[in-house]
Amino acid sequence: MMARFLVWLEQHGHPKIVTALDAAARNRIYSPEIWQQQTGQTLDELWAAYAANPAVQLTYR
Repeated sequence: MMARFLVWLEQHGHPKIVTALDAAARNRIYSPEIWQQQTGQTLDELWAAYAANPAVQLTYR
């Protein structure tokens, strides 16, 4: 489910969110505030928007 949420975020205006989250985790500087810094919304707000409209375009290779 989390992977689909990340795809949704990238498709809904936050194309670098996965890269930012990965870098924060690797550098041990992750904090919950990263969601607000990267998207302008809290994780709860993003999740609510996703839950209201979870459609994503998936491409299989």
